[in-house]
Amino acid sequence: MNSNKNKYILAMGISLALAGCGNESSDKPKIPTLPPIDSSKPIIGDFKNIIVPNLEELAGLSGIDLVSGIEDQLNANLTVKSGQFKITPKWGMGTSHAWDVTNLNVVQNGDKYVLETRIDKGVVGVPSSSNAVTNGFSFLIELPNGLVKEASMSYKFKLGTSLGFGSPSKSPDYIFLGGFTSGDPLVENKPSAEGSGFTYKLSTDRYGYVNTRFMDGNKDLFNQQLQKLGKPLKANNQTWNIVQLNIKTNDFFAGVPLDNGSISVLHDTVQITPKAGSFSDRILINNTHNYKLTTLFEFYRHYKHGADQDSALQEQVIQIKDLAIAWNDEVVTLPDVPVEPTPVNACTEKGFNQARNLDLSKLKGLTGQALIDGIEKQIGDNNGLPSDYDTNRSNMAVVDFGGELALEVTYMAGQGSVNDAENGSSLKVPFPMPDTSLSGACIAYDVFLDKDSSTNNDLIFLPNISLVNGTDVISDHRYSTSKYKRFAAKFSNPPHKDLSWLDIGKSYTSKGIWHPTIQTISFDGNGLGNIDYVLADNTYFRTDPNKFNGEEFNTVLHQLVEPELVDTVSFTTNFDSYRHTVGGKENQIIRFKNIAIGWK
Repeated sequence: MNSNKNKYILAMGISLALAGCGNESSDKPKIPTLPPIDSSKPIIGDFKNIIVPNLEELAGLSGIDLVSGIEDQLNANLTVKSGQFKITPKWGMGTSHAWDVTNLNVVQNGDKYVLETRIDKGVVGVPSSSNAVTNGFSFLIELPNGLVKEASMSYKFKLGTSLGFGSPSKSPDYIFLGGFTSGDPLVENKPSAEGSGFTYKLSTDRYGYVNTRFMDGNKDLFNQQLQKLGKPLKANNQTWNIVQLNIKTNDFFAGVPLDNGSISVLHDTVQITPKAGSFSDRILINNTHNYKLTTLFEFYRHYKHGADQDSALQEQVIQIKDLAIAWNDEVVTLPDVPVEPTPVNACTEKGFNQARNLDLSKLKGLTGQALIDGIEKQIGDNNGLPSDYDTNRSNMAVVDFGGELALEVTYMAGQGSVNDAENGSSLKVPFPMPDTSLSGACIAYDVFLDKDSSTNNDLIFLPNISLVNGTDVISDHRYSTSKYKRFAAKFSNPPHKDLSWLDIGKSYTSKGIWHPTIQTISFDGNGLGNIDYVLADNTYFRTDPNKFNGEEFNTVLHQLVEPELVDTVSFTTNFDSYRHTVGGKENQIIRFKNIAIGWK
């Protein structure tokens, strides 16, 4: 049995044992009684990996600070190579959106700490700029490996107001409860499009019952009343409900999806069945789907029955506790994809034996999240690692330019902050997962400035490589345009922090010209290595007698990685390109082509 599970069971056993040690009015021994089955623990079952966040350690936190704390707990014993959880807040976290209120807190309930959220009286629907309401919360938890075949989630929830209608003490609530989804990490709050994957979650209704809200590769909207021991499943009012969802994803054979997938639902540890249809022999994903398993953890009122008035919808307080997430390591068998040879590009010519090219023809016409997913799929190689992006900065597009395709990024005049919505791109994609420890990375692209950075006063970060260990950035090797029409090195973290503009002297980066660039990082088994920036086949760093004893910078040995981190270091493609100092007399456009990465 998994060690995490043992610890959890032991802790629960001690807690239950202590609960029976109070003073009694009589000295007569009491006959011990078994605890109620639903006050014990989630019954996840026999999974290799089981993680249960400790809410007591998060007491007093709320909103975005709370979900960050949960994410840190989930990743406590995980590394980038093992895969890590990533939480994506959607609402209820008090984010930068003016309409988003903080609506998720850790509070004490008796001797337990629980999550608590509120649904205001009369409100319904997803909060947004056009529906600025307090209506529960929603966030996604991407699993460490989004390709796992089997996973489970369990939690307890309690409704403060009873379900029902016709009485001011009840509320006819259709409330979504947590479940699973696959694919788009910004999945809408409705079942997936037909044939594109799955969304599995539960919903209460005005009659007090619990129903499915399922959609999967079977191409049918599977909304069914749930049955428990042959009778309609009713939610426990004002007491705890324990819910568990298990999924087993179908396989493929010769590119054809098999119907060997299944779902199981438990309520208060009892197996639940649908009133019609079957939870087994299902196609969860088909061959058009980009599978990435994600926990869809959300609780909000999503619908109002036509027979109910807004005034009938009472304030609802929901408490959640004992969240547990579990999975096995086996991955799903996806359609066979021909293994393509390592492409020849600027990185392989520099000695990097693994490489990826970004094929812009496959991204033409895509925008927003679809474009980000397309880039991730190509250069991230479906690695299942969490990418980092800001959906508020969506200023990239693939365009026809001069008879060829280019990735175009726009930067609005006068903006100079990473938080400015129309200021460049925001995307970080981890390199594909290696089979062995790494010793170097490369990123190459041709860059074209629409306006001279000098006359337009543009200091704009360009795409670069970051060295990462777990969730910690070891160093960020940033390069920037400058007001001197040169590229500048803006490195973070010693020993090479901010090398200023160690350029070649008079090598200007003028507008209207394609500038081919290559960035490389290489180190040995002790973490000692070199950094180079190549512009038009020449190193861009000039020799300075006052720095590094006059040695050419690209030959200087740096402690790029501490020796104890050499075996676990990884790389990230940092496409966070934005004007980092207020400037920009006019809008700037920067285009990129021949984009490639490499590693060894």
